[in-house]
This record gives sequence, C-alpha cells and structure tokens, in this order.
Amino acid sequence: MPSVLVDYSLQFCARFETSTRYYILRCSRDLFGDLVVSRHWGSKLSRLGGQRHEPQPSLEAALRLIGKLIRIRDRRGYRVVSQN
Repeated sequence: MPSVLVDYSLQFCARFETSTRYYILRCSRDLFGDLVVSRHWGSKLSRLGGQRHEPQPSLEAALRLIGKLIRIRDRRGYRVVSQN
C-alpha cells in the first residue's frame, strides 16, 4: 500500500473588527487530516458570540469559502486587525 503524505502545516487565521464587534476566520486541519473552516464572532462589549465549524471537501472549496466570507466582512465594515 503506498504511503500518503498529508500536509498538516496548512493553517490560515485572520481577525476582523469593527468598533464593537469581532470576527475570527480560521482554516486548519482536524485530527483526521480534513480541512475545516472555523468562524468565531462576538461583541467586544459583552460575552455574547458564537462559532461555526465547517469541514471542506478540498482546498479549493475552503479557499472559495474563505474568499466569500472575507468579502462579506468587508461589505459589513469590518477591517483586518491581524493575520497569520
């Protein structure tokens, strides 16, 4: 059986903010090697917020979703604070 190398180093993280809200977008691999796009959002003024994790079938699908989410954040007035 041929061995398959999986690139576990793939990781993307960006934080977006407005004056009162934050949004964190992260793409990484889970323990099984599958790509997962995670979103975390909330208020800077309270503990209210949420999160969502979406497994992606391929790198291309993950990049399309990340691009879509970045465009939505930009339209809603969020600005990039940090990116890794």
